[in-house]
Amino acid sequence: MENKVRINKETANLIVSLCLTIHKLKNLNSDEKGPYALLIQWTHRDLKDRLDAVLGGLSVRVMVREAGKTKDFVKNLLVIYGLLPERLGQKNEVIGLLHEILGVVTELEQGLSRDF
Repeated sequence: MENKVRINKETANLIVSLCLTIHKLKNLNSDEKGPYALLIQWTHRDLKDRLDAVLGGLSVRVMVREAGKTKDFVKNLLVIYGLLPERLGQKNEVIGLLHEILGVVTELEQGLSRDF
């Protein structure tokens, strides 16, 4: 029998923090001009889809697995943004937000693993 998902206050706060940080990324997209705006838009959309996959998990095991996938995805994004040229106006802000998202997703994964 799968473990039912129990959302405690700590987990709820992490989810809200993650949502707000991803929304900040969306706001950066509206500030960016030129070809890099599309990259930031893609990053925002894909992170939002991954958060939906975490929250859509019917069991703790699925949520932990999806959080792990999201964490790996954010690590890959950090490598990609690190390789971009400095002329990307919002590069440092995006990297800062990605580090913040990585920290929250890691905490979320660990918290869910404890409940599992």
